[in-house]
Amino acid sequence: MKEFSKCKWFAAALAATAGTGLLFGAEVIRIEKVADLPGAKKLVENAAEKSITASGRWAKATSKPFPVDPAKKYKLSGKIRAVPGTVGENFYFGFIPLDAKGRQIASEQVNVKTKGTDTELAAPVKAGDTVVKVKDASKWDAASPWFVIAFNTKDDYSDLPNRELAQIVEKKIEKKGDVWEVTLKKPAAKDYPAGTKVRQQRYGATYMYTAGAAKKAPADWQEFSGVVQGIAPIGNPARQWWNGTKQAQVLLIMNFESKDGKTEFKDIVLETID
Repeated sequence: MKEFSKCKWFAAALAATAGTGLLFGAEVIRIEKVADLPGAKKLVENAAEKSITASGRWAKATSKPFPVDPAKKYKLSGKIRAVPGTVGENFYFGFIPLDAKGRQIASEQVNVKTKGTDTELAAPVKAGDTVVKVKDASKWDAASPWFVIAFNTKDDYSDLPNRELAQIVEKKIEKKGDVWEVTLKKPAAKDYPAGTKVRQQRYGATYMYTAGAAKKAPADWQEFSGVVQGIAPIGNPARQWWNGTKQAQVLLIMNFESKDGKTEFKDIVLETID
């Protein structure tokens, strides 16, 4: 009876943990040595701690690309600390989203900050033009320097990630008569006919900082983690894949803006959880 009770207890425990990822997680990537980070620089292995030390400003480390299944839930985790005797520096921990061709998806290619900015060109644009005329920019943000105009847009956002972009000069979106004139920071790269659909989009975070953004490395080992699942139709969130993501890389940026910083990391694991 005792053995039978133990079996029943184990079955119950198994059922209770199903869906938590505790028993049924599948490991996707584990980073244990510098060789696991192709092209990485400023990294040295610490055998005693089974860790990797990153030295100097913007010590960037990325894994090999892995395929992304938007139906799965991914958990990224790892332990980080400041090298003993040093001041803890800021770090970033997350992902670089990539398209099917392995190209990075930039925030401005998917970040539709304000809905309702969709409009059309009121006049043709020629390569080399620095002023674009649109039918309605009444909902466009003119104050920030971080906005772009996206060309050949679609109402259902199926154009995202949109790589046909031109950065806008701040405070240079002006209504003139029946049209709006938008001044570009650089000349237009190609021709577009009148009637081409356009919208305003915005720069945001460079990468997906799912497990930590501008966090300060603690004096003692501490685990940092985050979960990402699904595709965001628009925007550049940290907990959903950006539109168009088909693969990704694990990313660590250590010692942000600190040329003398030294930060250690270990037990970097990416896994799928139920």
